[in-house]
Amino acid sequence: MEQKQFDIISIIASRKAEFYINVRNKLLETLPSNVDKKKARTQLRRVIADLDNRLFISEEEKASNMIKPGLSIAQLKLDTKAILDQIIKGMTET
Repeated sequence: MEQKQFDIISIIASRKAEFYINVRNKLLETLPSNVDKKKARTQLRRVIADLDNRLFISEEEKASNMIKPGLSIAQLKLDTKAILDQIIKGMTET
């Protein structure tokens, strides 16, 4: 693997981690008390890890063919609906 590819994967992994933390914090607050929160966290982590990496690259980055490593998730203007649709699908599959 070339250094550039490794750098891109590292940036995407960081973005996924930031996204996971944001979703986890909001999701766990809304779960009923009878839901196993530890299991929900584990499943959420798996689902986000399995998401298509391209969902964490902004349209501007795709157009310019340049990843901007310092941007937060909020600054990227990602298609959160597409991401959340896949998370919901992954969390509800058995």
